[in-house]
Amino acid sequence: MGAQAAHSYSSNYQSAQQIVIEMMRAGFDDNAIQNPGIASVAMQTYQQDPSMLGSAAIASKVMQPQEVTMESVQIVQQMVDAGWSPKNITRPDVLTSQMIVQTGAFGGAPGYGYPDPQHVRQVRQHPNFVPEYTRGAAARGAIAQIPADLMDALTGGGGDRNDRGGGGRR
Repeated sequence: MGAQAAHSYSSNYQSAQQIVIEMMRAGFDDNAIQNPGIASVAMQTYQQDPSMLGSAAIASKVMQPQEVTMESVQIVQQMVDAGWSPKNITRPDVLTSQMIVQTGAFGGAPGYGYPDPQHVRQVRQHPNFVPEYTRGAAARGAIAQIPADLMDALTGGGGDRNDRGGGGRR
């Protein structure tokens, strides 16, 4: 039993060492590597799809530590797939992209929106939109969701993007 426990400890130590090395290669900073919540998401990401570890590193840099989740990593990956430069992604962009994906804006069904840079900017430039609730924003009538008038224009027959492939963009 003692030898088995020692082998298990050695194996766990090597796994932990490997994930730290992979996190460093992917671009995580020291604070993110040492944060148990972020490290847990990185481990999940690495186990599910090691190629997305870079997106997890981006999420760890732009999001608050408690906001680094598998969902935020997937949103960042969708943003990169949609044409975003990883260096240009900000927290408000991720929050806005998350709303676009959740609502299905720009030709997708709910859960399948398309967060390309042009559409995220279009939503962010709307005068009544803020990417997250604040009292100041609420006082001026801004809301932390895609405004209804913009959502109607995005989903109502405009035909921006009726497929999830590459065609149909303006």
